[in-house]
Amino acid sequence: MADELIGRMKEDRGWLARQMEKVSLFKGYLENTTIWEADKMIREELARRLTEVKAPVNAAIRKTGEDVRAGSKLSELEGLLNRIDRVTNKVRFADYGHSAISAKIKIRAADLARLLAADRDMFGRLEAVESAGAGLADGEPAKLDAALGAFEGQFGERKQVLASAAEGAEGEG
Repeated sequence: MADELIGRMKEDRGWLARQMEKVSLFKGYLENTTIWEADKMIREELARRLTEVKAPVNAAIRKTGEDVRAGSKLSELEGLLNRIDRVTNKVRFADYGHSAISAKIKIRAADLARLLAADRDMFGRLEAVESAGAGLADGEPAKLDAALGAFEGQFGERKQVLASAAEGAEGEG
């Protein structure tokens, strides 16, 4: 998927960018920019799909709200909505992503590609979140909470990928 996305982005470049790619100094810049853009696109897609998981939670809240004795379950579901928002914002506005890399640190394309691959692998975790969200109709908010926890934990690992890449790049300079 990562190679496919990068390939599509390269094809979509304008004439000037394709000509600049022939100049050695610009080629690396363009490759990094493409990887950075792909990373951002993947994080935006993850965030968009996480936001969609709120729909079954809202439906469960409406259904649960009809029962006046379901106060604790209602609180649990509302807590899930808040957690989905928090995780979505963490993904969308990651403060340690490519945009936060210091200009003094030269991250190699291979390291950025590892970051992109880490983001791509998160789609498996996202599918578990979506499945658990769909299962809320069966009344199992704990599964969604656990799936969100696993997703959030894996997203935290992308910070480690970037940190190790930055450390390696600093050691080269």
